[in-house]
Amino acid sequence: MGHLHLGAIAKALEPEVYTTIADDVERDFSKFDKIEEINSLRTSNSKTYLKENGMYETEYYGEKIHYKDKDEWKKIDNSLSLKDNNRYHNNSNKYNISFPNKLNKNNEVVLNYLNNEIKIYYDIEKDINAKLSDKIDRTKKNTKDEISYNLSSQEIIQYIIKQDSIKENIILKSYIENYNYSYYIDTDLRIERIGDELYFYDGQTEVFVMNEYYMYDAENNTSKDIDFEINVIDENTYKVEVTPSNEYLKDATYPVVIDPEITLTDGGILDGVTWLLSVDKQANTAQHLDIGSFSLANRSNSTTNDDKVAYLELYIPREYDKNIGDIITQNQLMYANLILTTVSSTNVSVGSKVDLKYATSFNWSVEGEPPTYNTEYVDSQYFHDSTVFNHKFDILEGITSRLEDFKTEDICLGFELSLDANANAEVAYSLGWDLGGDKPLITLGYVADAGLADYYTYESLPISNDSDVYISHNSGNLTFIYNDYNDGNLLNLSHIYNANRKHNNSQYGNGFSINYNERISTFFYNSRLLLTEGDGREIIFYTQNDEDTQYLAGDGSGDVLYRLVDETNATTGYKVETSDGSLKIYDIEGKLTTIYMDKDQYENPPTDEGVVIQRINISYNTDGTLSRVDDSYGNYMLFNYLTSANNPTEDQEGISYLAFINVYKYIPEEDKVQQVEYIEFIYDKGNLQNIGKYGTTTDNCIYTYFTYNEDNHLKQISKNGRGYTFEYDIKNRITMSKVYSTDFTNGDYLTFEYDSNGKKTKITNGSGDSTSYTFDDYYHTNSIETSSGYTTFYKYQDIYYDSEGTLITSPNYNMNHKVILQSNSFKNVGNPINNHGFEIIESGSISGWKTELTNNSTASIDTSIYLYGSKVLELKKTSSGTAKVYQEISVEEGQTYIVSGYIHNKNNTGNGAYIEVVGTDGTITYQSSSNNVKNTTNFVRFEYKFIANFSGKAKVYLVNSSTGKAYFDNIQEYKNNTKK
Repeated sequence: MGHLHLGAIAKALEPEVYTTIADDVERDFSKFDKIEEINSLRTSNSKTYLKENGMYETEYYGEKIHYKDKDEWKKIDNSLSLKDNNRYHNNSNKYNISFPNKLNKNNEVVLNYLNNEIKIYYDIEKDINAKLSDKIDRTKKNTKDEISYNLSSQEIIQYIIKQDSIKENIILKSYIENYNYSYYIDTDLRIERIGDELYFYDGQTEVFVMNEYYMYDAENNTSKDIDFEINVIDENTYKVEVTPSNEYLKDATYPVVIDPEITLTDGGILDGVTWLLSVDKQANTAQHLDIGSFSLANRSNSTTNDDKVAYLELYIPREYDKNIGDIITQNQLMYANLILTTVSSTNVSVGSKVDLKYATSFNWSVEGEPPTYNTEYVDSQYFHDSTVFNHKFDILEGITSRLEDFKTEDICLGFELSLDANANAEVAYSLGWDLGGDKPLITLGYVADAGLADYYTYESLPISNDSDVYISHNSGNLTFIYNDYNDGNLLNLSHIYNANRKHNNSQYGNGFSINYNERISTFFYNSRLLLTEGDGREIIFYTQNDEDTQYLAGDGSGDVLYRLVDETNATTGYKVETSDGSLKIYDIEGKLTTIYMDKDQYENPPTDEGVVIQRINISYNTDGTLSRVDDSYGNYMLFNYLTSANNPTEDQEGISYLAFINVYKYIPEEDKVQQVEYIEFIYDKGNLQNIGKYGTTTDNCIYTYFTYNEDNHLKQISKNGRGYTFEYDIKNRITMSKVYSTDFTNGDYLTFEYDSNGKKTKITNGSGDSTSYTFDDYYHTNSIETSSGYTTFYKYQDIYYDSEGTLITSPNYNMNHKVILQSNSFKNVGNPINNHGFEIIESGSISGWKTELTNNSTASIDTSIYLYGSKVLELKKTSSGTAKVYQEISVEEGQTYIVSGYIHNKNNTGNGAYIEVVGTDGTITYQSSSNNVKNTTNFVRFEYKFIANFSGKAKVYLVNSSTGKAYFDNIQEYKNNTKK
């Protein structure tokens, strides 16, 4: 589509002009295969994968799965391995713990974290063999493990090794009168008892805490009635004596577990992303559950007052550097799912379902009793024949609706889960156990929007002759391109800033890159390669042969990548042949080294005298930074880096930034080179503050200035006292761009308004003129409407799903992002139809329309299908019902009218879906109409033409006479003498 300016309608191709535009194929992007995990995007409790269609998916876990080693997140592996035949060690975590193969008073349990050590031992004379849990598969990495020692036939010491803590359980198999036990602690750390907890200090720094003792029995009866004493034996040795309540032990159901836990205090235990209450309405109880499972039950079909339901709260913290706040605020979210794993089900048949509803105004005033809250339907998941499987609930709207709150607080979403099934039906879901099991999982699918793509549309704002700002219509993302140098022939250089990359530290300035900063991933993504361009845009290349030496670009460009190999098939480099005939060469590390303007000159170098190979060479320093760019005419640029170019933060001390570039031009008449440009760069805290161009001397400099807001967004760009200022929302989207000048303050401006589901953007200038853009499921622009009434629709090739909604296993990547249908641009004249696009919803009704519904047929607004705007009318007709809506319009006697609209109806029964007009105050004469709509996969334009035989009121009916659902949008009424 190219770059669209306000009020302009551009055509990227000359597609077939047609009246069929949109479709409603169900696209579940979460079903695309994961190609490989992107390790650089890990957090403590999330993994991010590149997917088959170029999207990313982040799995957000309810517990920590990674630990940080220097600057790298590594997978936690607490699996225990026997080393030197005498001690078991955890494999990989931020702390080390080891257990003796034989426990006695001389063999301790040793915990070490940050060179701080605790040794725990027991006054036991005989050797007691260690026993590893048989619940753990130690051939793979595990976040937890378990080891135990049988002290006697009645006592077991059990250790559970977790991500941030070590859980010590004393397990009693039966009652022992006046039971107590003791152990010893050896440590250089200072120990303080505060209440019923022990704190371990290195100087004034807290390192460990031993949490308060508690115990529970086989029926989950808990007690904290435990006394303990800690006595100093010598300078570094302490004895701890523990005495649980004899009364509790006497009445308990065995086994009983006495449970202290040692926790690392630099982060503690992650409580998880979910918090759950199991609510039994029949028993009038509510219980908070952390681990194990929770159940939903439908006890009778006549009432819901005896059901067992669950209140589930999802917690998403806003801190960018700790969790996933940056994912949901810096990218284009495509889906968000809550995944629950079933454990078991009883009396649940195929077709039974679990309903997920928003739970708002939550109040749990009396612990142990059910909470109160309001509910609103979200999604349902149905059962099938399998007994253990995942239920995947769509929570995208819930997350996107809370983004404004995310500016100042964490997101907490409350849901109710309930079972709709046979009487006496029940289903159990996993919450995970001490040693594993599936916890509730959040998956987020998104497009990492960066750079410029010719299949999206943009607002273009020229700053000067050498710089432009582009604002993406679909995402609101700002891209700024500054042309450092261009000799009009080969030699050129550009700085590129992207608002979604503002947190990326770069030696060219935070969020900045340069056009030569291209990389090919030097590792394979399952027979795929990834090219990252200088502006940050990523392109996946898919293998085209068995040798994995030829790859096709997945973006529809037709570019082909070749992996260059030696006689052993080892990689020696890469080359990319572009559709415009140029060729790029990359070294073995994937760095761009050479650009040929004409690939034929590379393959068949010219031999004629005087013919110059059109080529650019790129060289690098040993640290990988760009050092020199040469063209084939002898012109070149030198890149110089200095630590003094930046006023650094503490983390930036000692880091060099691009300080200046010397540009030299070859003068053939004099056979020498001379400097023609000196370009200077100055930074503050990593942000590029200004670029100065000196020309051939240092006497005169022209500066371009940059300022940033408190969130590190590019706030203002100016040159010679002119430029633009920008405002952003929490999703890094531009909300306003305003002309800046030192001569005036009332410059023209553009405002950007975004629909909550990201499928519509409205841009308005200072004069009130506006253009609205809507987008398909892939965020292509599929309609453009100006405030003067002109509208154009587009449809793009879907290479992943066919017209029936079936996933295509062998996509035609050459057709990706291609426009295949385009409507004529037509004028939307003054339209007397009220709420013609169904964008207005009133409580309990569809604004402007009245219904005629019988036998459980329904009329409602649907937000999952788009033609224009974000909503359409859904008429659902039962087999014996009627499904119509209507509104009255005014007509004049003798006048000819046309009522038009877009209809989608994939059903093939009855008379289809259509529009008709009936006189209220008199009769009409029918002229013509389109064929009734049925068995379609697209929205189809429908017209009904009539002559009014009276002056007064007539009814416009929208009718679905097919069993099932039909959809209507953009209903128009106009006199026939108005040209469309």
